[in-house]
Amino acid sequence: MYQQSSYGECLVHRRNTLAGTLIRFILIAVMVTSITGMLVFFSSSAITLLFISFIFFSVDLFLVIYMFPRFTVDWEYVFVDGQIDFDQILGGNARRNKDRIDFEKMEAAAPTGSHHLDSFNSVEMKTLDYSSLSGKDTFTLICHKDDAMVRILFEPDEAMINLMKQKSPRKVFTD
Repeated sequence: MYQQSSYGECLVHRRNTLAGTLIRFILIAVMVTSITGMLVFFSSSAITLLFISFIFFSVDLFLVIYMFPRFTVDWEYVFVDGQIDFDQILGGNARRNKDRIDFEKMEAAAPTGSHHLDSFNSVEMKTLDYSSLSGKDTFTLICHKDDAMVRILFEPDEAMINLMKQKSPRKVFTD
């Protein structure tokens, strides 16, 4: 007998954080300062200071090339036959699988703040945030991972929520 598989995916772009913006500003400020220093010390023939400015410029250029793509983060949620994968996409090309949750280990899933999750509020657990950080309505998934309870925040679309509800109708709530 053929069993129909269920598949859904959702891509969410994460909002830039204040820390990321601050780090970008600092990297650009160091780059401008080191270029200015190289120009000033080159014209004044201060070779040692010119070399130090060049070292700062080189290190900062490496950090800019390495770090700037890391500030652009997308989350991709892939639901396949009772498992949901949370993948982080850095800079549009580097993909990292952050988590894979099997619905057999899931306790409950509901919109964040739902009364269905009230019984888990007193339980101490780690929170993993795979959302866009934009303040939109998130969905909370409570599950067992590595012998501990984990709370996962994410933003699935309606199609993925329906697939999750079809797989575990007694564990997934939409109110």
